[in-house]
Amino acid sequence: MSYCHIFHRIIYLYEYAPEDIEVKAKQSFYSRLLLDLKDRHTNNILLIPIATNMNVSSLDLIIKNYGIKESPVIFIDEEHLIDYIITLDDLENIVIKSSKE
Repeated sequence: MSYCHIFHRIIYLYEYAPEDIEVKAKQSFYSRLLLDLKDRHTNNILLIPIATNMNVSSLDLIIKNYGIKESPVIFIDEEHLIDYIITLDDLENIVIKSSKE
């Protein structure tokens, strides 16, 4: 029997210990949102949180390559970049749509 398991790579880029209250609030929102999504799709999501301000040169190259200007952002399957407030259902629809394309 052949079994193909589809999973989604969601990279959450955030700032470690931000001072800006708006950044803290957005990061807190994204963190809860992603945990809720992961709870709904436990076996289908690989969630990778990465701090962007740790001076890692390979990460800096990736950020530059994808034109990411600020964090936090959610990057889904190397195709969809979310940097705005989104509902859980809308985020889930983007992930599901990504698996059908």
